[in-house]
Amino acid sequence: MNLHINEKLMAALPPDFLAGGGLMGMAMRSHDWGATPLGAPQDWPDALRTCLRILLASRQPMWLWWGPKLVSFHNDAALRVMGASSGGLGQPARQAWAGVWQRFRTRVEGAMNGLASAQAGPMAVRRDGTAEDNYYTFSFSPVPEEGGRIGGVLCVCSDDTGRVVATRQLALEIEHRRRVEQHQNALLDELNHRVKNTLATVQAMAMQTLRGIDLQARDAFLARLFALSSQHDLLTLDNWAGTSFEGVVCRALRPWHEEGRARFHVEGPAIHLDPKRALALGMGFHELATNAARYGALSNAEGLVHVTWAILEDGKTVRLRWEERGGPPVVRPPRKGFGLRLIEHGLGRELSGVVALDFAPDGLVCEWVMKLS
Repeated sequence: MNLHINEKLMAALPPDFLAGGGLMGMAMRSHDWGATPLGAPQDWPDALRTCLRILLASRQPMWLWWGPKLVSFHNDAALRVMGASSGGLGQPARQAWAGVWQRFRTRVEGAMNGLASAQAGPMAVRRDGTAEDNYYTFSFSPVPEEGGRIGGVLCVCSDDTGRVVATRQLALEIEHRRRVEQHQNALLDELNHRVKNTLATVQAMAMQTLRGIDLQARDAFLARLFALSSQHDLLTLDNWAGTSFEGVVCRALRPWHEEGRARFHVEGPAIHLDPKRALALGMGFHELATNAARYGALSNAEGLVHVTWAILEDGKTVRLRWEERGGPPVVRPPRKGFGLRLIEHGLGRELSGVVALDFAPDGLVCEWVMKLS
């Protein structure tokens, strides 16, 4: 008699594989499984029991469809996706997922034939009477029983809404920045065009206005305008984001380049200059080269110019050296013209540096030290 009572009590107790699980665990323990194709839980196969233990313990949205009728199970986490309570529990998948079954049918049927797959996309989730478009990835995996036969399909869901929304926001920001950059580039192109036109106008006015005065002075003025315009062209190539030290030197010395002959030796580490320093240095090199062409190493056929620079130990300071060799003997001028004053004083102020000119008999040497920022 006692044995019979104990057996009845044991049969009334929920099986351990349905323990816990929150709301859906309670729903599974109280559900009338005898009215479903699965029958009483005590008779369920081990594979189904194992899947349910995993499902009820997981915080990841999960579904399980078991048997030929694809009887539905799901956990509490799945309720966030379904937007419902325990509806659909114990029902065939076609009925439990009537609203979206056609989207998943092929993949579920494929999993029942041993083919795992995944599907990502938006799904309208109804909460508090309103529909929200969320984005999920559903992974469908076949669950084999002993002997290899597929007993059911385990579906694990990942909420991709945050990632998708963030990706879209990033794409919008990138597009906004692209349009801003396009607008800025258009404005910069227009500004560069106007500056070049202005310099050309000034050049034309200078040629007309200075027609009757000293030819050398007029040519020097026009050459400075051309040097300024040339450095503007160099900066325009990089949208006025600055340019290389070597590029400034080579651009400034280009008018004195001789085909087939190397009159300049240019050497130094890669340094990026901001527009202000690039323009100032470009004009400084122009004046040095002009002076060398009139009185120094470039005034004959044998002279050479060495331009070298190095970064000092602090990593923020540059020491530059312009050295002329092979020209006529150098004589200190009785007075300094505009070019030398620009080099000695203008560059010092503009670049916050120190400039030193040495009128050595065997060649002019110009050294200056400046900060990079």
